[in-house]
Amino acid sequence: MGKRGIPVEQQGQVPVRSATRYSQTVPVPGIVYANQPSDAGDTLGALGEIPAPLSGIVHGAMLFDRADNGLSITVTLFKARVVLAADDAAWALDDVGVLQKIGVLRFTVFDDDGNCQTSELTGLCIPFEAPEERIYFGVKAVGATSVVSGTEPMLRLAFLPDDPDWRA
Repeated sequence: MGKRGIPVEQQGQVPVRSATRYSQTVPVPGIVYANQPSDAGDTLGALGEIPAPLSGIVHGAMLFDRADNGLSITVTLFKARVVLAADDAAWALDDVGVLQKIGVLRFTVFDDDGNCQTSELTGLCIPFEAPEERIYFGVKAVGATSVVSGTEPMLRLAFLPDDPDWRA
């Protein structure tokens, strides 16, 4: 019997997600520094990728703002490669790309860490399947941003993988 006297029947193994696994921390690729600063609504960089388990839940994310300017950005996660607008061009997805979306991360509040800033998202529940064992991502500037060489933002995801043995 379960809570409230409701009968519960279990057959076979029941998967339990109990261990958080972290992705590698990866930079936003493809930022053309001659195009900086970017305007609000512009694509920032090129399509990035993060090794991921075949399936699970994204339950957290951290953005490392090494330019130390508290840049508010939106990171869109995809299950497959998509075509993004060029760096510093208005964000746009085609009809095929939009169907690859897993979820959207909005980084708007930052902690000042001296020479850089971080923004952390916790309590997320973004289920995903990543058939290529990669989650792809694109970045959109929410406000005007300026990034110089060597200070590109970096992203790390926290997973609850369906495979408890998965490691990045």
